Amino acid sequence: LSLHDALPICLSIFPFGAGINRTWKGDSTAFTIDMDYNNMLPYNSIVKQDITWKHSPETVQSTAMFRKKVGKTGFVKSFGSFSSNKLGLVLPEYNAYDGNTHFSLADNNIYLNTVYTATVLKQWSLKTGGSFNFDDELIRFEHFSVNTHNRIAQLRVTLQNSISDKLSVKTGGEFDYQNYNQQYIQQDSAIDYHLHYKSPIIAVFLEAEWKINKRLFARLGSRIEYAGLLDRKS
Repeated sequence: LSLHDALPICLSIFPFGAGINRTWKGDSTAFTIDMDYNNMLPYNSIVKQDITWKHSPETVQSTAMFRKKVGKTGFVKSFGSFSSNKLGLVLPEYNAYDGNTHFSLADNNIYLNTVYTATVLKQWSLKTGGSFNFDDELIRFEHFSVNTHNRIAQLRVTLQNSISDKLSVKTGGEFDYQNYNQQYIQQDSAIDYHLHYKSPIIAVFLEAEWKINKRLFARLGSRIEYAGLLDRKS
């Protein structure tokens, strides 16, 4: 890994926040990162609002990208992002003693993705990668709250061979996994409801594509899939 050239830092300032970005480059490597912060509190403090804010909308975001050439034909690309959002306000509620209810929202999200491509066995092109998504969301009202946690992971590998100018073959497999958990709590009663499930999906496929002419293609394929949540093959 060699990142010997650093490009100038880019700084952005706007009425409700700021952002920063920088890129490093090497002979076969590049890395970029940026961050942004937004807060509507200064604006809401100056400009009269029809809404009563308990926490003005606030956001923190960051992304990063890494790219590297591996060997003669290989290439790795990774991407990651993070975001955090918060807000709180007063909403009208005819059942409340003062006609209002408090509402708040907090959300955190992380996403990671890596892809590797290369030429293998002379005529075969390989593409494989994986991703992971982490998402937490908390919604609160005066008398109840909903807390949601969602995790999703994906893996995929594909091999493709262009047998001729008119015929190509593609095969591969994939694995998807979701872990979902949600909790509903009502503060003024005994209600505490949980929804939780895990959903793995495994699949393999094979397909062929034939170029009949410049405008017409024919594709024939087969896919076998197992869904763990339903415990069913298709």
